[in-house]
Amino acid sequence: MRTLNYAQFKRILTGIDLEYRITGFSLSLDRKAKFTDLHIPYDLNFFECQFQSLEFENCRFSGNITFDHSSCQSLEFNSCQLQNVVLKDAELDTLKLSDSSEVRKLDVYNSLINQVSLKSNPIFQEVALGCKNKIRKCSITDLGSPSVNSFQTTVYLCPEQFESFVLNSINTDVIHIGTFGNYSKLSLANIQADYVMFENCNSDTSQIEIIDLKANKFNQGEIHFINTAFDSDVFKINELKPHFKTQIHHTPVEVKTLLK
Repeated sequence: MRTLNYAQFKRILTGIDLEYRITGFSLSLDRKAKFTDLHIPYDLNFFECQFQSLEFENCRFSGNITFDHSSCQSLEFNSCQLQNVVLKDAELDTLKLSDSSEVRKLDVYNSLINQVSLKSNPIFQEVALGCKNKIRKCSITDLGSPSVNSFQTTVYLCPEQFESFVLNSINTDVIHIGTFGNYSKLSLANIQADYVMFENCNSDTSQIEIIDLKANKFNQGEIHFINTAFDSDVFKINELKPHFKTQIHHTPVEVKTLLK
């Protein structure tokens, strides 16, 4: 692993460092770093790298950025244009993504994160906080705006362990919530979605609260409980506007087959 200074790492971000583009060596950054008004032209795949704190503000990413088996105390994107942001087998204290002009996909898998904050991201395609994650707290607010977002959109939450997830003011085609651990609290408020899926959610010590759920398409909203027992002590649902059709599937179902 090579230890780099700020200027050397900036050369990697801007694509000037040809050796890194060819070999993709593991690296560590010896300080907290903030980058403003950069164009990052190529895919970046940080494998087995170590960072203290990385902050990007008003940067334009033409390629994807991936943190694979890497660690970072704080990773923050403010007012950026992003393609895919991928974290797999990563370890972070804080992940923040706010006020982006566009983020195609946020994909987090098998990672350990203390706190996730997503705020004011009107254009997105998929947010996937998927399987085997251990995320202590997560807040997602003001995600998706139908006036500017033309993508078919999905929010997928399937953390293995978490304490608290709060989603507020979300506009998406699909919300898919998968397996989660015990003693967890999930709150969804001011949600507009045509499909809400609960799959393998069978913890009787957790609590799910849904307030003000609306369908994007009139009278066509659907709630599916897939291999999930509906327990009124666990699921607190009210204010369904307009009508939502509810279906309970006692055996595993391919989610894609339920989407029309």
